[in-house]
Order: sequence, then C-alpha cells, then structure tokens
Amino acid sequence: MDISLPELPSAFSAGQLFPYPEGALFEFKESHVSTDLKKIHETICAFLNVSGGYMIFGVKDTGEVCGISRSGVDKLLLRADEIIHQKRILDAETGCAISPEILSSWSIKLSNVDKYLVIMKAVRAGATSMYRLSTGEKMFRLSASNYRSAAAGRTHSVLALQEENDLLQENIQKLVDTVHAKNKEFLKHNKTLRQAEQENNSLANQLRHVTRLLHASESSRAKQTEFIGALKSKYEHSIKDLHEKILAEKACAEEALSKQFCLCGYFTRLFC
Repeated sequence: MDISLPELPSAFSAGQLFPYPEGALFEFKESHVSTDLKKIHETICAFLNVSGGYMIFGVKDTGEVCGISRSGVDKLLLRADEIIHQKRILDAETGCAISPEILSSWSIKLSNVDKYLVIMKAVRAGATSMYRLSTGEKMFRLSASNYRSAAAGRTHSVLALQEENDLLQENIQKLVDTVHAKNKEFLKHNKTLRQAEQENNSLANQLRHVTRLLHASESSRAKQTEFIGALKSKYEHSIKDLHEKILAEKACAEEALSKQFCLCGYFTRLFC
C-alpha cells in the first residue's frame, strides 16, 4: 500500500509533544550519541522498502521534543550524506546508490532553546522498488520496528510483513488524530497556565505595592504619635508653668491688697 508521508510543522519548541506518534512512518531518537550508523542505515532502508518515513533526532520515545546540540546536527547531516555518497544503501536490482530525491535531511532550530531537530526523510520511490544495505540485507518497517527479509523456510516472508503493515496502516490516521487532539489540548493547557501565571504575577505586584503603602502608613502614624506626644508634653509643661505663675501673681496681689486694707484701717482710726 502506497502511503503519502504527512507534512511536518516548520517550527518546534522544547517540551512540546511531537504531532505524530512513533510507528510505521516515524522513528524517534533522543540523542545522536547513542545511535550507531548501522541503526540509521537499517531504519532508512526499512522505510524505503515499505511506505517511506521520517527518522527524527531530538525527540524522546514518549514523543517529547528535547533537541540536540549544534555539533550533533553536523554529525548527523554528514551521516545522511554518507548513505548516498558512500553507497550504504543500494538499489536491490541495479546496485546503484540511492538518489537525493528519495533521501533528504535537514535541521530545525527549536524556538525556545539553543538546540535542534535533525530530520531524515525517506520517500518510497515506487510500489516495485526495493533497496538493500551494502551488506546485502533487505530491511522492512513494521509498526515501530525494523525487520530483515525472511530466508527461505522462515514463517515471516516479505509479503506477510507487508500484509501486517497494511493492517496497521489503517489505524495510523486514528492515532494521528488522537495525537493532534492531545497536542491541541496540551497547547490550550499551556496557554491557560501562562494566563494564570500572568494574573498571579499581577496580584503579587499589587500585594507588594499595598504592603509598601501599609508600611509607609504605619511609619507615618508612628511619627504622628510621637509628634503628638511631644506636643502634649510641651502643652502640659506650659500649663503647669502658667498655673504656677498665676498662683504666684495671685499671692502677690493678695499680699498687696492686704497691705492696702491695713493702711486704710490705720488712716480710718487716725482721722476718726
């Protein structure tokens, strides 16, 4: 069954879920370091002999995009070129090297970190086209695994593998739709979290502002209390001083008045 490869998005970010699951058309590799050349050659050959597919570096088995370093990108793109120019995969009938038209590779920089995805895309050339490794083995893709061509007398022939693969392909679109729905839900959830975070930051800023105002108000109130206390103390001292002065003046006035009364009594007795 000839299947057209799905189009990939032009942009990715670390932490997002890859839009398609690992399976008959996709092989994920988290790092280039742990992937040997033989595994790359076998996977590309398996894709070419069934329905084509993508080998993607910088994606975990769970489908989470993590990316690889710039140095890893250069190594992987060089390995993709070696498959063609060093004849790692050959046309099974003619023995010729595969063409760049059916095997292409490129990198995509992640939008939120300094890392990349490396994508190797193998396109099925035709229903009858077959390819083999330089060692002579033919590989076939079934679900998320690669299989070597069956020898005579073995139970799994190429046709059996193809028939099983056809049955599995019927469920691919359902899986793709499910992943798309999950990805949309994930993006919506992230958007809600970002909005909640922004609202929380805004409330925190408002709380800090109110706290500063309260502290300023408490400081001002303390100064006012201190000022009023000092003013009250000064007022009480002034009242006390004034009261003492009034009492002193009253005493003086009473003494003077007493003297005047005495003097008046004297003159009254003198002239009467």
